[in-house]
Amino acid sequence: MKERLRIAPDLQGQVWRYLNPGWRHFMHRHTELEFNLVRDGSAQYLLAGRRYDLARNDLVWLFPRQEHLLTDATPDFKMWIAVFRPALVERAAREGTSRTLRRGDPGCALLAHLSALQAGRLDVLLTEVESSQDEPERFNLGLAFLLRTAWSAFSKPQSTPEGGFVHRAVQHAARLLRECPEVSSLEELAREVHVSPSHLSRLFREQTGLSLSEYRNRQRMARFLSSCDRGRETRLLDAALQAGFGSYAQFHRVFRRMVGLSPMAYRRSRAGHNLRSAR
Repeated sequence: MKERLRIAPDLQGQVWRYLNPGWRHFMHRHTELEFNLVRDGSAQYLLAGRRYDLARNDLVWLFPRQEHLLTDATPDFKMWIAVFRPALVERAAREGTSRTLRRGDPGCALLAHLSALQAGRLDVLLTEVESSQDEPERFNLGLAFLLRTAWSAFSKPQSTPEGGFVHRAVQHAARLLRECPEVSSLEELAREVHVSPSHLSRLFREQTGLSLSEYRNRQRMARFLSSCDRGRETRLLDAALQAGFGSYAQFHRVFRRMVGLSPMAYRRSRAGHNLRSAR
């Protein structure tokens, strides 16, 4: 179902706080690009036929052709919602990977777990932009800055715990997983950061909210999707290995779980979208 959002004619989008109202929602989409920043509680999104868990400090992007449904929200669930008219997105997302924001559907769910620091900064900016809605010029300028800031946070997530202190071993492990795809096993990672594998695994989950394998796979997927965005026509196997996956079977399993399509189906859908965009 295509929903028509109520946005004042002189505004290029809208920003508001969402609190769980206790009633059921419906599957919908809309012309405007949207992102959500979860501030409390938990919920799930039904998106492209798959369920995605949402927790505190998660940032999720919802595109104009992506039908989505928020479900199973806890009573304390709270999040920010920001929506952006297509004209603003076209002006603000002209460089680098931000061009992804101009698509109708990127072919997958774009979800990242932000650090407490990143989420806090974005929360402050959202509050500032929301408070300026009675000044359309200022509000619209703020929206464009908000869009780019949120995309920057999504593109460069930092793993830091809620309390602000992060163990050096976790910092080092996160950096290695982001920058060194050749570091593949837990044992190798633990040797590099000078702690036992079991201690590193437990500490990483406690401080980031993600398991090492989940964080590693998110980084691998980010590298793979980034290579797709740059238009590289490499074989899927080569692209998967370059992204850090150990085998095509592993890549295929992770890709299907996270995206909801096989890698080949995703590539075909991208090719079809690019062809339509060129016409």
